[in-house]
Amino acid sequence: MTPRSIPGQAAEAFALVSHPYAVLAVTLALALRSWKQRQRRLTLALVVAALGVPLWELQRALVGRPRPASVFADSVSATGSAFPAGHMVATTILTWVVVTLANVQRTSSRSQWKRRVLGTFLVGCVGTDQWAMGAQHGTDLIGGVLLGVTVASGALWASGVEATTRAWRLHELPPEAAGRAAVIYNPTKILDLDLFRRRVAFAMARSGWDSPLWLETHRDDPGREMTRYALAQGVDRVLVAGGDGTARTVCAELSGSGVPVALIPAGTGNLLGRNLGIPLDEDAALRRGRTGRTARHGAAVS
Repeated sequence: MTPRSIPGQAAEAFALVSHPYAVLAVTLALALRSWKQRQRRLTLALVVAALGVPLWELQRALVGRPRPASVFADSVSATGSAFPAGHMVATTILTWVVVTLANVQRTSSRSQWKRRVLGTFLVGCVGTDQWAMGAQHGTDLIGGVLLGVTVASGALWASGVEATTRAWRLHELPPEAAGRAAVIYNPTKILDLDLFRRRVAFAMARSGWDSPLWLETHRDDPGREMTRYALAQGVDRVLVAGGDGTARTVCAELSGSGVPVALIPAGTGNLLGRNLGIPLDEDAALRRGRTGRTARHGAAVS
């Protein structure tokens, strides 16, 4: 394959698109988008993952391994030291993080496997492209994948995604006859709103509950009108996610209604929840919220 041939030009163009700094730009753009969407865990994971590129630059500067002789030696994608392969580092990191976080959204097993296969295929295409251009040794490619997996795993651990994934694997939800619940939440108290909504909806559906009624509190109303609306809709249970002010307001409005209320910590240090013995683990609180007992606290508290 020569640089001016059609396959050569296609390979060089693909190498440019998958360049570590191009992938870094995509990673940071995704982090910014996630931040605007209040997906805090995803944002943190992507920001930490982006540090893999400067780490790659540092490592290849320390190793200083020359690239193999190649007709593509003058390509902008084949400059600098060879080990580890930067294309593999960046692509592996982004693919690993995005696929893992997408699977955390609790989609079907088929969709999860589809993402894994597509992610593996993408990484394989990048590696094949670099090898076909003669820009990397085989060990450079392997080293790039290993560094990428290490950085991606660290990013997922730092963002708390690994703990979330393990918790879901350990706690399968038994089907139960239920009804419909309202979720009253304070968006400023939830680290990752999109992930939280998906988790609650999935948990309720797996336990036989209908799709939840989502009600967001406002600065001038910590939950009064939302609770009244939920009661008017005839919900069978109310889940509260937020701080003590939101929880107390909702409990006060539910007092005497006979509708149970469940407190979900949702990443906040909820003092009322701790005083009532509500688990601070979000998954444990969700399980109790679906099946919890009734207690005397002015309202039925799960």
